[in-house]
Amino acid sequence: MALASNEKQPSPSLLKATTPGENVVTYGAKVRAFLARQPRAVGPPGSATVTFAISASGTIRYARIEHSSDNAALDEMALATVQNAAPFPPPPKTLNDEALSYSIQIGFRDPDALRTQN
Repeated sequence: MALASNEKQPSPSLLKATTPGENVVTYGAKVRAFLARQPRAVGPPGSATVTFAISASGTIRYARIEHSSDNAALDEMALATVQNAAPFPPPPKTLNDEALSYSIQIGFRDPDALRTQN
C-alpha cells in the first residue's frame, strides 16, 4: 500500500500548538488525538497495532503492522488509517527519531452491533 500523499495539511490549530517547550509526552498525546479524529473504514470488528515513525516535516517515515488482527483486510485498513492521517503536526525540533516512533492499536467495530445497542 502506498504512503499517504503529502498534499493534505494538518489543521492550523494543531500546527501552532507545537511549541519549543513541547516534549515527547505532549507531542505523543497530540499524535494520538490527531489519529483518533481520522475517519475509519467500515469493516469487520477487531484491531491491529501499527508501528510508525514521523519525520521532522510530519510525514510518515515508515508504517508497518506490529501485531496483526489475523485478518489481512483489517490490517490493511489499520495501516491506511495511519497513512491517510499524514501529514501529522510537525514535531518539536528537540525530539529525536526514536521519540518520533509510535505503536498504536487501531480498532474497528462492527457497525451493525453499534446499531443494536441504541
